Amino acid sequence: MGLKKPINKGERLIIVHAGSEKGFVPGALLIYKASQSTGDYHDNMNKSNFEQWLENRLIPNLNPKTVLVLDNAAYHNTRVSQIPNSNSRKADMQAWLTKNGISFDPDLLRPELYEIIKKNKFHHIEYSVDKIMSAHGHVVLRLPPYHPDFNPIENIWAQIKGHVSSQNVAMNLTKVKELVENKVNSIGPEDWKKVVEHAKKCEAEFMRWEHKIDGWIEKLLIHVSDSSDSDDMQISDSD
Repeated sequence: MGLKKPINKGERLIIVHAGSEKGFVPGALLIYKASQSTGDYHDNMNKSNFEQWLENRLIPNLNPKTVLVLDNAAYHNTRVSQIPNSNSRKADMQAWLTKNGISFDPDLLRPELYEIIKKNKFHHIEYSVDKIMSAHGHVVLRLPPYHPDFNPIENIWAQIKGHVSSQNVAMNLTKVKELVENKVNSIGPEDWKKVVEHAKKCEAEFMRWEHKIDGWIEKLLIHVSDSSDSDDMQISDSD
């Protein structure tokens, strides 16, 4: 095992890649030092850097009609346009409703307009990443929050981190980058197939338990009437 002390305080590498049952996507690996400029990439990973990676490294190497699975990192979920909130101007609310073909009475007040927006906004959210992928014939699938076990690449990252941790004796970023590249090159389709199958099993297990969990939650729901009297509070015990 290599030494476990940190390299230098604040130094780290940004690593971006993608893969499937066929292995890593050729040509999609991006590694650069955080907070330093490397070609078109600089600072930490953000919307701009991620979208450049999509356009320049990932999309050119994808098969037609690929599904890109993403977690809920902020730079995955930047919206093309903002949806009015409760503090938005009345004119902005009306403009958004008109743009999206949602009928409303022009005489409605801001709170009333916002109620209409709340009921309809989830059907009109457009993400920047989705727009880029769609323009190239691909689609995006977002994982539910806090479910990394549904994402095969999480297990791949764990393997890479474990390899670097055990071999990083030199304690510098140059060596870390070399170790990452070596490990990436050693992970093939068979390794990816295993982590994909594991993710599928996790998803199937979740689906198997989901309806049971919903049933248990329903039994524990506390229903409170309009009165604050404790006699009006009851716990549902339906079968």
